[in-house]
Amino acid sequence: MTSPSSGQSGDPFRPILADEFLSQAQEGVDVLDVRGGPAYALSHLRGSIFVGLSPMFPNWVQALLDASRPIQVIADPGQERSALACLVELGHGEVRGYLEGGFDSIADRTEYLATTERVDCDGLAGELDSEDPPYLIDVRQPHEWQQGRIGNAPNLPLTEFANRTSEVPGDRRVILQCMGGYRSLIAASFLERAGHMSTIDMAGGFGAWAEAGLPVQPAG
Repeated sequence: MTSPSSGQSGDPFRPILADEFLSQAQEGVDVLDVRGGPAYALSHLRGSIFVGLSPMFPNWVQALLDASRPIQVIADPGQERSALACLVELGHGEVRGYLEGGFDSIADRTEYLATTERVDCDGLAGELDSEDPPYLIDVRQPHEWQQGRIGNAPNLPLTEFANRTSEVPGDRRVILQCMGGYRSLIAASFLERAGHMSTIDMAGGFGAWAEAGLPVQPAG
């Protein structure tokens, strides 16, 4: 099999059987999972990067992914071409293809899989009031964070997150939060990829927290 460093290009839209896909991932080919957030959190290939298909997908792919690295995609059947075409358009020259059959084709390969724990606003409130509260990180942009935040959550914007995972405490339970849960799950995938063993995503984000009438730290 060709290694990631060999400069292989080929057909960026080709289907890849499960064994080859997993082998390439083990050899260092990046894996981009573009399924919906709940499905990704429930089960995903360990070390994969989550950026769910959405109107903001091209923006986050361009901002966060290294276009010079080889990459392959996990998508829901029928959505592969949209993701792959976007990668090609954004200048990714080492697009290898997509997992044939989607995630279902590796769903029983549990030795390769991981789960991202998620907590809702009520669960987060309970944890923050506990004797051993988690380390909460707000991954929104600075102007959003300055307008109001949850407790004393520090701001580590998603735009910088992939290069700053070393700043996240490795010996504590970490909860990541954004506005609605999309960006925080992206951040969680990068943190898990960096080896953090206790990463939790806040489903619903700051929007759900504020809507529930939970306390918001004022701007300033």
